[in-house]
Amino acid sequence: MLWFLLYLSFFSECCDLNSKMPIELLLPLAQSQDKPRKIVLTNNTTLEYPDSSGVLKMHSSEGFALISQVLHWPTPNGAIASIKADPAVIDINGDTLADAVYAIDSEGLLWFIPISARGFTQPELIADFRALNARFVQPLQIIFSQSRDKQGVITAHIQILIIASHDEGDVLLVVKHLLDGSSVITLANLVNRTELGQMEEQSGIEDAFWENIVRASGWYVHFYKRINVLPKVYAGVVYLTSANATTVNSDCSLSHNGQMELNALHLHHAGAVYATRKWLIEQSGHELTLSLNSDGSVALSLNSDTKQVVLTGLLAITEECANCVVALDINEYPKFIRLATFQLELDGQ
Repeated sequence: MLWFLLYLSFFSECCDLNSKMPIELLLPLAQSQDKPRKIVLTNNTTLEYPDSSGVLKMHSSEGFALISQVLHWPTPNGAIASIKADPAVIDINGDTLADAVYAIDSEGLLWFIPISARGFTQPELIADFRALNARFVQPLQIIFSQSRDKQGVITAHIQILIIASHDEGDVLLVVKHLLDGSSVITLANLVNRTELGQMEEQSGIEDAFWENIVRASGWYVHFYKRINVLPKVYAGVVYLTSANATTVNSDCSLSHNGQMELNALHLHHAGAVYATRKWLIEQSGHELTLSLNSDGSVALSLNSDTKQVVLTGLLAITEECANCVVALDINEYPKFIRLATFQLELDGQ
């Protein structure tokens, strides 16, 4: 198909975690339609404009006819940096039709773009992370979840997983979007969770600090390493692998002296879920998945040509407290795509 021929790999400075397949969505119904249209999303990379101003387009999945596009952005000059990261599509009301798209340009402007039956509507700038002076070229991921504060008040929010790349390594940002038209989020609105204090490492996160994170717009962690496998969220835990940037090849494999590290962070506050947040592993691969062992237990595996188990005794976070976890219930397998983080997690696994 034409869209496949248009795909162009652009990474020279770091490995590419973007999908090699097009991002598809179902466009909402117009009054004259009897069924939704299947649409393909394209950006600067897939359209072979890697260094041009930001471009986001919708094409018909059959025939590749142009449906809608965003070429003029609500910035002083109408332009943004190129969009090289896979956008993320969200279905807010659960009717299988796309309600909006999140897209980030390569300098760190994060956009929320509602979708109507005709296509894109007016883009809304929801975050500006240009202060990081990083490259935002890795795919966006979204988690639709709820969290409960100390007074028992439940807040629904969309959490956006963003990777920012520096020469020395990557930063993971988890940003909350409340869909209420609030002010633009900047790095100052996020909590730096790169280092945990000694007290937290020994006893877990304190309630007062947890409340501060709940009120913040999210958190970020600088790994000073390259994230070389796309992060996955299982039962409220963010798993990812990383390695020294100089040992990660352009295809995300490791050089002969590379050593991979497995990281596990609490989705809502980036604290430790296990005894530590990171540990070295001997396995390597290109995708993190859950697998069912012969004894009936669930394990975290790295896939390459085979499944390689990297973690057993998996844990799930619970809503009782900020540090509360339970063993992952085998009776839930393989329903992890709807497994709760606190009350609800729609797009985590």
